[in-house]
Amino acid sequence: MAQTHHPAGKVCYDQAANDNNKFRCMLKVTGLSLLLGAAALIVILTQLFAPPTSGKSGIPSVYLTEEPAPLARSNGTSSTDGLEFNPLLNNAVLKRATGGIEAQDYPFMHIAIDDPPADLTISVSITADGQKSDWYQLEAPHPESVWLSLNEFAGWQGTVEAVELRLITGETLRIKDLSLHPAAPSRQLRAIVSDLTSFAPWKRAQMNTHTGVAKVASFYPVPLVMSWLLLSLTIYGLIVLFTKRAFSWTDVGMIFLVCWFGLDLIWQKRLTHQVIHSHHTFAGKTTEDKLLAGPDGRLFAFISQVKEHIDSPNARIFVASDDLYRGMRAAYYLYPFNSYWKLGGPQIPDPERMHKGDYVLLLGPTRVLLHRAKGIRRPETKYFPAKLLFNSASGKLIRLQ
Repeated sequence: MAQTHHPAGKVCYDQAANDNNKFRCMLKVTGLSLLLGAAALIVILTQLFAPPTSGKSGIPSVYLTEEPAPLARSNGTSSTDGLEFNPLLNNAVLKRATGGIEAQDYPFMHIAIDDPPADLTISVSITADGQKSDWYQLEAPHPESVWLSLNEFAGWQGTVEAVELRLITGETLRIKDLSLHPAAPSRQLRAIVSDLTSFAPWKRAQMNTHTGVAKVASFYPVPLVMSWLLLSLTIYGLIVLFTKRAFSWTDVGMIFLVCWFGLDLIWQKRLTHQVIHSHHTFAGKTTEDKLLAGPDGRLFAFISQVKEHIDSPNARIFVASDDLYRGMRAAYYLYPFNSYWKLGGPQIPDPERMHKGDYVLLLGPTRVLLHRAKGIRRPETKYFPAKLLFNSASGKLIRLQ
C-alpha cells in the first residue's frame, strides 16, 4: 500500500528545521560578536592602558627567591626549586633585596607558593628611596600564583631597595617564585585576572561600602564588562551591516545576558570564597570564641582581661581614646558595666566630677596623660590621684584613688 505524506506535516518539519537553523545562526553570530569584542577589549587594555615605563628595552626580570643582594637581611633557605621559609622562626617577615632597581622598569610582581595552607595571609611592603611603605594585605584565597600591578602601590616609585612579605601561618612554606617583571601585555592580562579572581575576608568598612574589587586593582569589574558589552554590540552592528543579516533584538539580548552573567560570576566567586572563609573562621564556636576570632579579637581579649580587674559592678568606667572605632567598641564590650564614652567631648570628666573608685580605660592614641606618681589628667586640668591596675600593648586600666 503506497504511503502518502500529509502537506501539513511537511510544513511543520520545514518550519522546525528553519527555526533550528536560525537558533544555530544566532549562537554563531552572538559568539563571534562576544569573542571579537573580548579581543578588541584586550587590545585596548594592553595598548592604550599599558603601565607607564621608562622605555628601556631588554630589561631582565628580578627573581627574589634566589640568593639576595647584600642590601637587605637574608632569611629563608634558597634552593633550586624555591625558597623555604618558616614564619615562626623568622618573625613572619621575609625580606629580600632588589639590588636598587627603578620602580618604573618593573610594574609587575609574581608570587607563587607551593600548596599554601588555608589560614595563610600575606602582606606586602616596599622600601623605596629609603622609605618603607605601609603593609598591603594580599587579597588572594590561595596564592599558588598571583600577579600584582605594582603601579597601584602608593610606595612603588623611585629606586626600590627591598621587598618584604609578611606571612602569617603556623606552617613552613615553600615559595616557588617571588619576582619582579618589566611590562608586557601577557603580564598585564595576568594581573587583571588575578584582580578579578581575588577576594578578601569581610571588613568593617564593607558595612558602608563595597567596591567589588581588590584594593590595588588596575580596573574595576563593572567598567570592564560594560566595555566588553559595548564593543560586542559594535561588532554585532558591523556584522549586520556588512553581511546584510537582519537585525535581531534576540541577538542583542543574548550578548547582554552573557556579559551580565560574566559580571555576576565574578561576584559569585568572591562571595563563595568569603562564605567559605567565614565558615572556616566561625563555624562551631561559642559566642565568645567567635568574638575572639573576629576582626575585634584583640580588643575583645583585652577587654575580657580588663573586666577581671574591676571589683565593683556599679563603678563608672570612662573610656579614653582618640580612635573613634576602638573607643566605641571598647565601651560596648564593657557592658554590663557602667561604661562611658564621650563622643566629641572631653575623654574624662573634670577632676571635681571624678570620684574615688572610678576607672579609666586608656586606649591609644589618647590625649589623657598618666603619671605614675601624680595620677591622671587632661592636658588642661590638674592631676587626680590614680593607680595603674593593668597594662598591656592594647591599653591601660586605671583606678582613681
